[in-house]
Amino acid sequence: MINYDFPIDLVYLWCDINDNAWNDKRLKYLSHGNLLDQQAINDCRFINNDELKYSLRSVAQYASWINHIYIVSDHQTPNWLNTNNQKITMINHEDILPVNNLPLFNSEAIETALHKIPNLSEHFLYSNDDSFFGDNVYPWDFFNYKGQAIVRLLNNPKKNKIEKSQYSQHIDYMQQLAKKTLGRMFYHQPHHNIDAYLKSEFKNCVAYYDDLVLSTSQQRFRQDPAFQRSIIAYWMISSKKGVQKNIKKWKSKLLNKIPFLSVIIKQDSVCCNISSIKGLKRLRNIKPKMFCLNDCEKATQNDRESAKSFMKELFPYKSEFEL
Repeated sequence: MINYDFPIDLVYLWCDINDNAWNDKRLKYLSHGNLLDQQAINDCRFINNDELKYSLRSVAQYASWINHIYIVSDHQTPNWLNTNNQKITMINHEDILPVNNLPLFNSEAIETALHKIPNLSEHFLYSNDDSFFGDNVYPWDFFNYKGQAIVRLLNNPKKNKIEKSQYSQHIDYMQQLAKKTLGRMFYHQPHHNIDAYLKSEFKNCVAYYDDLVLSTSQQRFRQDPAFQRSIIAYWMISSKKGVQKNIKKWKSKLLNKIPFLSVIIKQDSVCCNISSIKGLKRLRNIKPKMFCLNDCEKATQNDRESAKSFMKELFPYKSEFEL
């Protein structure tokens, strides 16, 4: 067993559309928006289905070695959260972002300032609230013995898709920017799950693309062009501070037909839209190290209720992070 003598923190972004004051503010600024991409402003980007509660339960169950947890929000705190827990710190947007840019409803803009979180450790993980640990994970799943970040990228890039989402378009832009500035073309997209970063490299990358970062940090909702954090992964690989790990496509027909093979072919990272009933069934069999339950435009309220039942099934017990 490798002895890791450096702390590893975990950062979340979180918001709650059920907070009327916050949502009224969102709708106010949304009414001022011109030609915003519908995918960027859809309610599914902001709906709270208690994912954070269950994600923290997954931390307690499978990653208790996490040093400290920071939850970044716009003056919102989950009513179930035990804020007296010494392992939890709430971070408000103005703690890391220019006040003149606020309020923001754009995760890409907020992500440009994660390295500014006070007391954040050099080695840290970043997760949206809809991502979970599905099995035991260890520091060496995210950083090697040299302290390099393990950068997970999908090995099945979708280059022939006619109509790409704004998210995919922004990643494409980062790939082209990496080719131009780093001298290497990265064809693989991020695995859309829990990521490992070095704070110093995060800071260096953001500083290098200062003009694009500045314009992105002023976008209340996602717009084009934008700085997308995928380029930080490409940056760490190029600077030898990150090691690339390709993630295999998980929707294997063989695994569907022969579920016991999931014990042999262990899945590392899985992303599933909550509108996919088949996807949730596969997750039960595969038990990946990490998984994301992605809300999407196709999702209905029934889908969200099914996803919540699924989370309760996997993580039934309260954690130390709850009242």
